[in-house]
Amino acid sequence: MIAASITRTILSALLVAAVLPPALAQSEENGINASSVVRGKGTGFRVAEKIGTFVGTLEGPFYVEGSEGPVRAGTLVCSAALEIKTEDRAHQGSGRCLIMAEEGGEVFGQYSCTGHFLVGCSGTFTITGGTGRFAGITGGGPMTARTSVGKFGSGTSVTRDLEVEGIVFWRDLKYKLP
Repeated sequence: MIAASITRTILSALLVAAVLPPALAQSEENGINASSVVRGKGTGFRVAEKIGTFVGTLEGPFYVEGSEGPVRAGTLVCSAALEIKTEDRAHQGSGRCLIMAEEGGEVFGQYSCTGHFLVGCSGTFTITGGTGRFAGITGGGPMTARTSVGKFGSGTSVTRDLEVEGIVFWRDLKYKLP
C-alpha cells in the first residue's frame, strides 16, 4: 500500500527519464529500478474487533538505480490507506502517488498491495499519466512498501499524528513515453 504506502511507477519513470538521455527515455519501453526512503503522518484507529486502519501520506526523495548506484531523481509523495489485521499484522492497502522530477515534469500513479508487517506490502503500481516532458507516459510494474505502520496497536482510541517511516521500491518498473 504505502508506502505504500505506497505504488507510483510514474514517479519512478520520471526520475529515470531525468537520468537517461532523451533518446533512450522516449518512444520505446524502458525498465528501471527505483526506491524512496519515506516518512509520513496519518491517523490510525480500530475499525473492527481485530482490524485497524491507517490513513495518511508518505513522502521522501526518489532515487533511480544507475550504473554507479542510486541517483536522486526527484521527490515522491503518496497517499496510503492500509487495513491491518491485529492478530498477525497481515495488511492490504492502496493509494496514489506523485513523482516530481528534479528536472521538471510530474508522473502520477496508483498502487494496491498485500503483505505482512516487516515483510512488506507488495503489489502493482500503475502509471496513470504525467505532465510536462512526461505527458502521455504509460507503464507500471511491481512495487513493495516496508513501513512501520504495522506497529500500531489495536486499542479503541484514535491515534492522530501517527508517525511512520520505511522504504518503497520498484523492481523492473516499465514505462513508455509517446
